[in-house]
Amino acid sequence: MRHKNIKKFYEVDGVDYGFQRWHRNPVAQFDYSCTRQAIQQFLMKEHFRHVLQVGCGPGTWTSFLAQRADRVTAVDLSQTMLAHARKTVKDKNVRFINADIMEFKNEEKFDCIFSVRMIEYIQDKKRFFQKCHDMLLPGGKTCIVTKTKHSYWYGKSRIRKALKKCVPFLFAYENRMLNQEKKDNRPNFWQKRLPARTFVAMQRASGFHRFTVKPLIIRPPIFMRGKSEIPLVPPLFEKPLLACFRILNRALGNHPFFTFLAESYMVVGEKR
Repeated sequence: MRHKNIKKFYEVDGVDYGFQRWHRNPVAQFDYSCTRQAIQQFLMKEHFRHVLQVGCGPGTWTSFLAQRADRVTAVDLSQTMLAHARKTVKDKNVRFINADIMEFKNEEKFDCIFSVRMIEYIQDKKRFFQKCHDMLLPGGKTCIVTKTKHSYWYGKSRIRKALKKCVPFLFAYENRMLNQEKKDNRPNFWQKRLPARTFVAMQRASGFHRFTVKPLIIRPPIFMRGKSEIPLVPPLFEKPLLACFRILNRALGNHPFFTFLAESYMVVGEKR
């Protein structure tokens, strides 16, 4: 099961999640570009008969899948998210389902299971990987993007807490972006991240092999307009600094070792 409040969290946060997370400003757009590049790199080599998208959210990545698959079944826990997805995704080969993936059942098996930034909200990750294995055809693939645990992104909440006490004015911009409903909704948030090695070990134990690990969004969390970051870099300096980090992503993005520098990472695995 997922944490009991994560569904409630995304019923509120999901109203504008797609825009806020991926398109709101140059920082969000940089994160989107890095993630999209990795996903397209995976999809351009494949064509699937039937893809299961786990945690489709507002449909940000659904059309990418629809272009490389005969059919896509997109599942999400949040009705708010699915309402946006149904409005924005026009592909006829997509079916949306409101369900908890841990309770989801489907008679037909898939040849790909795809998920972006969702697995960290599942408590029993071993059971999730086993469920993925059971739902895949032999030789089927998983492509999963998740947030990094062992990087300089993890632990920033403690730094943020200290800075809020010492220099609260740094958070003025962030505070303006949050309405009272979203502030009240914060206690409902829960996640548990996996180190990349643990992720791969769990998948291997569930019957997967031939892994590819790719770090995504290689940059420090230092932008005032970033999402819950340490607010040091003002908007004026965003674009030139992000241009430097774009070069860094191209140089290091294909090497699993540099996951510790990344905000998230992607793992592709294959069912034996």
